[in-house]
Amino acid sequence: FFVEKEISDLSIRSAEKFLRLMQAYTKDGIAYRIDTRLRPDGSKGPLVNDIKGYRNYYMKHAGNWEIQALLKARPVSASRDGVCAFMKIRDEILRLRACEITRGDFIDMRSRIMKELRKPGTGIDIKLDSGGIEEIEFAVQFLQLRYINALKFIPQGTVNALKILGRIGALESEDMKYLSDSYGYYRSIESYLRLSLKNVVNEGDKEIVYLSEFMGFDSTDEFLSQLHERMGRVAEIAHMLYES
Repeated sequence: FFVEKEISDLSIRSAEKFLRLMQAYTKDGIAYRIDTRLRPDGSKGPLVNDIKGYRNYYMKHAGNWEIQALLKARPVSASRDGVCAFMKIRDEILRLRACEITRGDFIDMRSRIMKELRKPGTGIDIKLDSGGIEEIEFAVQFLQLRYINALKFIPQGTVNALKILGRIGALESEDMKYLSDSYGYYRSIESYLRLSLKNVVNEGDKEIVYLSEFMGFDSTDEFLSQLHERMGRVAEIAHMLYES
């Protein structure tokens, strides 16, 4: 949480109340799970900070993974002046610190996430597996930081960023289109899985029949074959972008 001016007891109480409301159990479940440990300085840091405090943290103390994550940061609710102030600081930090983040940092972070979050033997994880959603997001973020000086503004949203990166020649138009199409395709699968309260595609699950039909296929074999092919191609493109 950030405030435009001075931090007050009211702003802290408001933030705490907001968290309680968003994470309260209801008959329909929880609205949102919010991990406040990801804020500057983690669980030891203040729950509410001002723009100056955020700038100081990200310029002097934030790790490379936090700078990478800042690419996806955006204000949820604020005054117009507050939004502009936050986005201005965000862009300044990214442009100044982008050169510190290497290809190895991206590869290491991706491997770490796979190791810590991916459960082996649980089917196809459309988000975490090689060639999945996160593969595309990481490759796009890598290109955003690599070509940041060629960008008049830092785009938000993976598909939008791909279009901008394609325009400046950061990747071939064919690869840009394939990654963009695949990202939308994966998100459709992910949306279906969420409705089924699942997060992986299990090849032996009867639910795969309905998912295949939802994605426009007459058979599960055809759907799975195409999905494996797509994920393989996405992984190839991502690897090529890291090496280029």
